[in-house]
Amino acid sequence: MTRNLTYDERKAAQLSKDLSGMDSGSVMAFNTRRGVCFDYACLYVSMCRAVDLKVRLVTGLGYSGSSWGDHAWNQVYIPEEDRWVNVDATFGTIYNYFDKPDFSVDHRDAEVQGEW
Repeated sequence: MTRNLTYDERKAAQLSKDLSGMDSGSVMAFNTRRGVCFDYACLYVSMCRAVDLKVRLVTGLGYSGSSWGDHAWNQVYIPEEDRWVNVDATFGTIYNYFDKPDFSVDHRDAEVQGEW
């Protein structure tokens, strides 16, 4: 995903002004290969479910390098270790954000929005 999607700066700017009337989610992200963090996280859920992985959609705050802002990411369940692992496909375009030991440095106030 991190190599096949492009972050949609225009959509992000529009969402900061008005949340209504925007196409979002996994189908839109898959078809356009563009999206914001929520779209990345939704597509990650769909891909995990396609291969029977337990997954969560999480929202909270992410640190962009200059400020904290609304953000979405995922957690995937690793049954061999009996634990949930943080995954951020959006930040993953810059660095490996799968089970990153210091994930909490730039992610906070996590709330699970759904679990499948």
